[in-house]
Amino acid sequence: MVMPTRWAAWLATQPETGRGYQVVDVVLTDGLLIKDVAVVDAHRISEVRGHTAVPIDPSDIAEVRLTQNRSSAERPIDRRLTSR
Repeated sequence: MVMPTRWAAWLATQPETGRGYQVVDVVLTDGLLIKDVAVVDAHRISEVRGHTAVPIDPSDIAEVRLTQNRSSAERPIDRRLTSR
């Protein structure tokens, strides 16, 4: 799943949490806060901690907050899954 261009451009200017990824919180247009969202290469939503699927529709993203929360990562991000 790909971040909207506006947020991808912003994330590209921000520091990485780890090699090639950032951990962010996402606020949706309805006010719902989704925490611990892993974004690979500043544009691809890779996974959300505690969810087997990504519970985000990119068109519903109102705000992205860079958290750099490394402790949230239960396992390394598998970049192979996001290269499609």
